[in-house]
Amino acid sequence: MKRIINTANVYVQESDWKDFALVKLCLCSVGLMIGAALPKKAKKPVIFGAMAVFVATYVPLITKFMRILATMPKPVEKPDRRRPLRRMDEESAGPADDWDEDWE
Repeated sequence: MKRIINTANVYVQESDWKDFALVKLCLCSVGLMIGAALPKKAKKPVIFGAMAVFVATYVPLITKFMRILATMPKPVEKPDRRRPLRRMDEESAGPADDWDEDWE
């Protein structure tokens, strides 16, 4: 059991938010498949149980996220690098003419 926990810790350290998003989508899909396979009379208690688990896990997660967000430094705003609009009769055949050359 210790090896599984240590492996999970290494996995977490080597992962980013995209990896965790994929894990969440995978688990959501499994939950949807299980929910679709349940008989009609068993769905109601399962839905209430799922709501309880969701609330019990979502509240601490969003609380932690908001605490981290509050301590993050505010980003420095970059200047607007969009080109000014040109009239159609100035230097170009149309508004789509070489539009992507100035974009970064």
